Amino acid sequence: MSDDQDVDGQFSPIRRIAAANLNAATPLGLFRPFGGRGVLFWVVEEGAARTALVLEGHPSGAIAAMPLDAGTEDWQGISLGPVEVEIDDRSAVRSDGMPPRGAIVVSNGAASVAVRDGHRVSYVRVGDAVGTPASVAAYFTRWRLVWRDAAGRTRTLYVKDG
Repeated sequence: MSDDQDVDGQFSPIRRIAAANLNAATPLGLFRPFGGRGVLFWVVEEGAARTALVLEGHPSGAIAAMPLDAGTEDWQGISLGPVEVEIDDRSAVRSDGMPPRGAIVVSNGAASVAVRDGHRVSYVRVGDAVGTPASVAAYFTRWRLVWRDAAGRTRTLYVKDG
């Protein structure tokens, strides 16, 4: 497997790593608890509020959202630094009805992750989407989080497939 395809997370540039508690001060990007524990978080920010998206390890198998505050310190681990979202444009589906769990939703100038809680759907903003009018939306069921180095090469850290 080439370096740009490594999804293990075993070898990472030291300048990208920070020891951290999972709380409102955690650096944005991926957060991996010490010892792995089968859990992986993506820390995002909207306004002044930070949220940890549980990418792996939630009991339901779904992506879940966990608001972070100064008192949240149950998890210690490493922050893997800023990541970039890439979508597979072939995975786009019409925006009729409820989005698939964990889909990236692009609408009204925003990119968000659809998070399901029972029969409810909420959206956690993860970035901007250029030129998307409010009347049009698309769901992307396949996406990934990558690091991009100074030469533009990417390293895949997480893949959501379906």
